[in-house]
Amino acid sequence: MNTLTIPTNRNTTTYPKNIVLDIDKISFVMQDSNTKTTIYTEEATGGSIYYFHGTAANGEMGDIINNALLNSNGGNAVATIPAEYGITYVNFA
Repeated sequence: MNTLTIPTNRNTTTYPKNIVLDIDKISFVMQDSNTKTTIYTEEATGGSIYYFHGTAANGEMGDIINNALLNSNGGNAVATIPAEYGITYVNFA
């Protein structure tokens, strides 16, 4: 299983320190707004993960996730999130 890891850089019990997803299950990534990005999966239930982050205009956060996936070359990927885009909340829906 190849994974995408998104570091949240948080020490909290509200959500995990890292979001780790099976790359093969990811359907698409959409930055809904300057402060919210959603990752959709092929799962029938619990099929999306959305997270809020610092202001990332012009789809920059979505681009970071997509570029990590594209550069994985079929292997594991880690998305490098700049400090100014720090993830502030994660929800699994």
